[in-house]
Amino acid sequence: MSYHNVHATHVTGLNVSYEHISGDSFKIILGMPVLCSGTFFNNGNCVWPEGLPQYTTFNVYCSDQGLSQSFTANLESSFDVSPLCASDSSLNSCENGPCALLGIKYWNYTSIIDFSLIDTNSCTEWIIYWINGARRPAVNYTSNVNGLAYAKIRLQDFPTNHSVLFNSQRPVPFFCDGQPVQYNLSAFDPDNDSLSWSIDTAWSDFGAGTLTSIPYASGYSAIQPMPGNTTVDPNSGVVSFTASIPSGFNHANYVVAVMVSEYDRISGELKGNVHRDMMFYVIDSCNNLAPSDGGGISSFVTNCSILDSNTIEACAGQDFAFDILYYDYDTNGNLSSDSIFIECDIEQWISGASWTHSGTNPDTLHVSVINAVTLPDFTSFNVFVEDDFCPHPGFNSYVYRIVKSERTFLQADT
Repeated sequence: MSYHNVHATHVTGLNVSYEHISGDSFKIILGMPVLCSGTFFNNGNCVWPEGLPQYTTFNVYCSDQGLSQSFTANLESSFDVSPLCASDSSLNSCENGPCALLGIKYWNYTSIIDFSLIDTNSCTEWIIYWINGARRPAVNYTSNVNGLAYAKIRLQDFPTNHSVLFNSQRPVPFFCDGQPVQYNLSAFDPDNDSLSWSIDTAWSDFGAGTLTSIPYASGYSAIQPMPGNTTVDPNSGVVSFTASIPSGFNHANYVVAVMVSEYDRISGELKGNVHRDMMFYVIDSCNNLAPSDGGGISSFVTNCSILDSNTIEACAGQDFAFDILYYDYDTNGNLSSDSIFIECDIEQWISGASWTHSGTNPDTLHVSVINAVTLPDFTSFNVFVEDDFCPHPGFNSYVYRIVKSERTFLQADT
């Protein structure tokens, strides 16, 4: 085992992913959201957390040989992911010190490794794992334990594979007590592989190829990490639950681990896995509802068909467009006076795609694709929506799908 301990308890999740560079070289990306202290959880006590290190260590392990080697990753970047309204930066403890409200930053460490310099003889699968000793205490496990995340890569069979990556603007989600939640992890696969999702055990250690589970508290388990029923859609990765705070607490935080597996779309063969360790927060001091998509893709479409509320069918080579309406309601069931922020990533996946949004609650997201000659057989894209309610805005993430029709579209004769 090898990890760099920050000697604190303000790390609220871990993620390991990788990107192929060339040959046997890969960029390893280690991400972790970290609390910037603040008065949200410590009853007004202004306490600075310890500083983060400029580097961390991780391991790669080959189960076929029992071979493990340690590497160093250096701090590359950090950005703010605080669950606070952007209109009042004085609330953010990351910017204004620990007497402000809770702020969160996401830290990325990176390293370049060349597997050809490691003994890769007869190694069918590598496990890239990262252990951090600064995991924050949570309601659903006992004692202070390590955090652990990992990614698997089948280098011999898929030597140029990219792992699943995440671009969530709220990687540490906050929800109001009693609120029904559908949380999308905003994942994407650069290779456009088929993805399958499941709730996984949260781990605390790894040795000799064996993972050690965190000590779940009574009433909680890997498949039941929060009160009530916690599920994940195996096709979209949307985690569904009802936010709840146990009796005697004024807030609650839960460790939730999710496994995403990627499969080759042609052969169906497993290409790799990513195990992501996350922390979900539930607070009782808010009465804001998250924006919703009003039932999904609307009927205002051109040159495509609606298969269901989240899926359309379109022909390659054809122009097509569709709309999605987003609403923000107050707790009385009326449209709120909040403004809605929308972000869409469809341009990453389809050439000729663009999007705009207009209106004031409801807001309309208009997606347009021009001459989609290279339309993939199956494409998923994410939409992030957030209101500007202060101090804690409501947000939602949605995943939608575009399926290429088996029918042929012929351009006009020239």
